[in-house]
Amino acid sequence: MEADQGAQVEDRTTFLEEQLRTLQTENSALKSKSRELERKLEETNGRPLTPKLGNSESLKNFREDGQIQELKSQLKSKQDELNKVQVSLKTRTNDYEEKLKRMRGIFAQASKSLDEYRATIAKQTEQISSLEETAAASQQKLEQVEMELNIKRETLDTLESESKMRDGQYGSKISELEIKLRQSTSQLSHTTTEYQQYKQRANTLLQQMSPDDNEDTSRTTMLESELNQLKLERTELVNVSSTSAKRIKVLEQDLRQTLETVEQLQKEKKNAGKLEKQCDQLRRELLELRKAKIDEKARFEKELENLQAQYVNLQARKSEPNHIPKHANDIHREKEEENEQLKATITTLNDEITCLKAEVKSLEDTVKEIQKAPVFESQDRIEENLSTTDQRSARPLSPNSTHTLSSPTTGSVYASLSNLLSPTQLFGSETSGGVSPAGEQVSSNNSSLMKEKEYQQQLKYLAEMLNDSENVVMTLRAQEKTLKEEISDGRKMDAFDRRQNLNIEYLKNVFFKYLKSENKQTMVPILSKLLSLDDKETQELQMQSNPSQAPKSGLWS
Repeated sequence: MEADQGAQVEDRTTFLEEQLRTLQTENSALKSKSRELERKLEETNGRPLTPKLGNSESLKNFREDGQIQELKSQLKSKQDELNKVQVSLKTRTNDYEEKLKRMRGIFAQASKSLDEYRATIAKQTEQISSLEETAAASQQKLEQVEMELNIKRETLDTLESESKMRDGQYGSKISELEIKLRQSTSQLSHTTTEYQQYKQRANTLLQQMSPDDNEDTSRTTMLESELNQLKLERTELVNVSSTSAKRIKVLEQDLRQTLETVEQLQKEKKNAGKLEKQCDQLRRELLELRKAKIDEKARFEKELENLQAQYVNLQARKSEPNHIPKHANDIHREKEEENEQLKATITTLNDEITCLKAEVKSLEDTVKEIQKAPVFESQDRIEENLSTTDQRSARPLSPNSTHTLSSPTTGSVYASLSNLLSPTQLFGSETSGGVSPAGEQVSSNNSSLMKEKEYQQQLKYLAEMLNDSENVVMTLRAQEKTLKEEISDGRKMDAFDRRQNLNIEYLKNVFFKYLKSENKQTMVPILSKLLSLDDKETQELQMQSNPSQAPKSGLWS
């Protein structure tokens, strides 16, 4: 429209310039005529004329004076009109130049915004690619963690089966030792009763015997030697019973500790299962976020294509002056609002990416904590000790061998049991007697309690970390939901504002051009963009615009 006005102004200026040239030629002709008339008047004033000629010439001069005055007045009016036309021409040219400057500024700003959109989309693609790389790395780490968890599960199952086998073996050994203890106690009581009876008989015999009898003296010496031998056997039996009782106590303590470690391993197995479930959940959330980012990238590309189409439409409307809107400032303001909204969405996307990176980092930290768990650190050493324990526990115990009970082999068996209970040795080194002293046993119990407390603290720390990760995931979901609602509301408001603030005159011109044009399909995207039509309405309009597919009844027929 402004281009049409500029063309009209140019035509008007050319027409006025032609009129100015014609007026100048007429003015010069009138001036030449006035000079000739003045010269003739001077000649007539200097000559004596006849009355007839004088009257005719005076009339002629009078007429010529009137013509000269009339021509002067016409010249003055033409000059005034020319000045007015020049002033109006200057004002219109200034207005036209200002409008051209404004339109150039609008188009320059639109091109600048398009360049900014392209740059932001390139940055978003780079960020998405980096996020995909981090997600792939985290996926590999999760697979490694799953493999390690499977290995640890297998080792835990083997440990449970071996602990059950050892429980049975230890129970059978305890029952055998109890039987032997009962037998030794019964034998001891029997020997003591026999010894008392024998002592009584010896006293009675000594009282009946005479002191000079040599046979009695030899008999007493023999009885004394037998008595000493019986005392030695009694002390040996007492030692055997005490060592067997101590060993039973140690075995019971080892069994209790093994049961506690089995329970702890079962708890850690449950925690590992929970961690695996949480890892699967985090993996699914990462895939969902990746899908959302890809959808947002496609949406931004679609918006960029729409902006390019709008830019092309603006260029076309610039070339067609009849379809330039009157309210260009409103359109510019709408573009600025759209730019601000896109910038806000980009900032929110950046925030989401940072949150996702923090979540991946926290997941890596949890994986590292799982890898650093001290429960399975000495697994190979435990298996070696268990094998040695099996070999040594397979040997039978003889009832009369006190040397076997106090040998260093028993100490190694206890050491292997303590290795089974914890990654570090809970019991101290064995003494020469084969059984640990009371002080070392108390210190080993204290160290085992400290280890259990440390493991409980580590488990508590892992539980807190899992709770924190769950809270982070919940907050991320809430933020995603609110962002989706805000984006949908913003789109609805934008569509409503576009429909409300659209220039009616421009829409009327476009609609009339659509009705008058022969190729209506080329103008369907422009109408769908102006009227903010959805895909279904655009498709219907496309079908109506195609004469081969359009129905014969309705508005568009």
